Amino acid sequence: MVSLKWIRRNILLLFTILSVTLGVIIGFSLRSVNLGDRAIATIEFPGKIFMRMLQLLILPLITSSIITGLASLNRNSSGRIFAYSFTYYGLTTIFAAIVGAMLVLTIRPGVGFGRKDQLQQRLNHSSHSEAPENAVMDLLFNAIPDNIVRATFQQYETIIETDPKDGTITRTGRYGGSMDIVGVVVFSITVGLILGSMGDEAKQMVDLLKTVESITMKAVSLIMWYSPIGIMSLIIVAILKLEDIQSSIISLGWYILTVCMGQALYLFIVFPCLYLILTRRNPFHVMKGIMEAMITAFVTSSSAATLPITIKCCEKNMKLDSRITHFVLPVGSSINMNGTALYEAVSAIFIAQINNVSLSLIQVAIISLTTTVTSMGAATVPGAGVMELMIVLGAVGLPADDIALIIGVDVLLDRVRTAVNIVGDAYGAAIVDHLCQDKLDSCGDQDRFVKENEFKSTKSASVRPLQDTKTPVHVYDGPNKGVQLASDDRYS
Repeated sequence: MVSLKWIRRNILLLFTILSVTLGVIIGFSLRSVNLGDRAIATIEFPGKIFMRMLQLLILPLITSSIITGLASLNRNSSGRIFAYSFTYYGLTTIFAAIVGAMLVLTIRPGVGFGRKDQLQQRLNHSSHSEAPENAVMDLLFNAIPDNIVRATFQQYETIIETDPKDGTITRTGRYGGSMDIVGVVVFSITVGLILGSMGDEAKQMVDLLKTVESITMKAVSLIMWYSPIGIMSLIIVAILKLEDIQSSIISLGWYILTVCMGQALYLFIVFPCLYLILTRRNPFHVMKGIMEAMITAFVTSSSAATLPITIKCCEKNMKLDSRITHFVLPVGSSINMNGTALYEAVSAIFIAQINNVSLSLIQVAIISLTTTVTSMGAATVPGAGVMELMIVLGAVGLPADDIALIIGVDVLLDRVRTAVNIVGDAYGAAIVDHLCQDKLDSCGDQDRFVKENEFKSTKSASVRPLQDTKTPVHVYDGPNKGVQLASDDRYS
């Protein structure tokens, strides 16, 4: 029997499932009623309020999470560990976005989706340039904004106009549309790297931005309590606007299958093959060792909540060095979002397909790159992937309203991608542990030699015992058992 404690802990999840169920039932029930535009607009109003709440937090979420994430990295902990870790994070995340894009472009789950209105009827993009060279120029212009304030609400675009009389083509540039996501992300990365290089001099600014990030995440948590109402409203309206119910359900089923295929591909092929190539060891030893954390991630749908269990599994089951796990796993839980990157790439292109929008190669590249950056700055709480997806859609001018079409199944997909994220962190820790083991051994011997000399000099100088100093010595009980290490809260 389900305990009252479990119900209290998962009350928001239960409300969300209930809202999705009611939205589907009410939506199909109202299809037999000839509702006017005013009635549909009234039903849609709570959903639009929900979307506006989320859009309000996009800017502070992007800037604070990316800047603080880069500024807070301890590059002096170990150059080799740092280099291996972030090479793994970056390559696996962008490859996940590419895999997701390739799958959705191959399977094409959104083609044939039945709906009453198309994107061209809701947005006027007819004069926007589709030429590849103009798309590249627009991307570069937006990546380096000339006014960061304007970049928060407008982006640059090249407009091609043809004179119907003589066929003269005129190219003009203008600012308009939505936020310049690419420019804001590039600016945030630059500021984060600069603040990180300044060390203690920038501590107050970093602390301020961490506070902003904390405030933003608390605001997200509050908004999520309103989400069941907004989700139900959006689902009802989305169902009312469907023209061909059967085709829509089939397309949505193919969308779920595409996402799950990509996650399974990464879980059972990409991660194991990468581990096997780099370590020459059995990759399923990692899968077995991390199983408890993977199940916890699926249940909680939160990388942050699963982190203590992930560390325990890696250290006790997989026998990884705690100096590796206490650096790679906490950082990885924040920026190594392979499952999220794959999901966002599939979802963004799926939304383009249901609107009959043909994406150029440049636009697919923008989706992949934006997906990589936003997923690496994603919040480690349930439902955060929806906000990141809104950012990706804005980068290529697709409507965020269409998230309503997939938000109902996100309850399941969120758990799947979180489990994949956790497994990716564990494989990363295992790979870095293998590649850096000789470095760790030599560092352990050096630390023991230094501490022994410190103990001798302290004893001969007749000062207070070493165990009363700020850095007492303890024996690390791990893979390198017996190595003397300085006590540090990170490793204890």
